[in-house]
Amino acid sequence: MIAPPSMPTDTSRGRPAASRQANRFELSITPPAVQAGEDIRILPADAAARTELGDEDFWLFDDELVAVLRFGDSGVAGAALIDDPAAVARYRAIQHRALSVAVPYETWAARPPTG
Repeated sequence: MIAPPSMPTDTSRGRPAASRQANRFELSITPPAVQAGEDIRILPADAAARTELGDEDFWLFDDELVAVLRFGDSGVAGAALIDDPAAVARYRAIQHRALSVAVPYETWAARPPTG
């Protein structure tokens, strides 16, 4: 998830306003997921801007399948599924770059308020 330091939104990536609500929902269910052992990280927008990640929003499944999300006016409108090994390797590299600068959720949540 990309989040600026003060408020989690994805508007910097051209997503519709509905995405802000989705981020708030995701953040509301994050603490129990972390307590259950999930490794959830937040990618602040300023760190994302300094990292070559591209504009695509995607999910990577078992390092074998990529779902590249497509957005419409009201949120996710579909996804392109990619299983070509060379293409999947490219998305794994993007994920690696993102994780290298992302902050663990617990660290991000404990930061002092801004603004």
